[in-house]
Amino acid sequence: MAKSTTSAPSNVTNLPSKPKPPEGLSRVASDVSAFWDPSTGSPVYGVLAGAKDTRNKRGQIVRIYMFELLAECTVKVRRDGELVTTTARAGEVVGVWGTAGLSELDQLGGCKVWIFREGKKDIGNGQTMWSYDIQSAGQGKPLRVRQVKDAPTPSEDDQIEF
Repeated sequence: MAKSTTSAPSNVTNLPSKPKPPEGLSRVASDVSAFWDPSTGSPVYGVLAGAKDTRNKRGQIVRIYMFELLAECTVKVRRDGELVTTTARAGEVVGVWGTAGLSELDQLGGCKVWIFREGKKDIGNGQTMWSYDIQSAGQGKPLRVRQVKDAPTPSEDDQIEF
């Protein structure tokens, strides 16, 4: 059997050896192994592979962008019920919680994208929002988004928010 050329996600153990897929294919993300933690000052750099809409703790629909990493980044993951900060490696699929400052990602499907959270900006009436530096390689396609229909609100253990 061929030796694996791709590494297992950092929060998954005992995976069988994974063969390398044929050349010319790109990942179709269906789920994520962890969530990018922008509060650490770590950027995220990867191919924007897809998105899905889900519900947050308040029952509101929120978008999760799925990136196949091209470089390491700091992420949060739940282990034994605890939120743990760790490093995700290139090749892993990580989620990025959508916010108003990231809406440009909806047009960058399939692109290499680099994101860095710069800070908060005042938007008036005592409200602030996060500001991001988003850079991409070329023009993307409209992002394929998996829609949620009447999805139940996840329990607190199912969510990682920042």
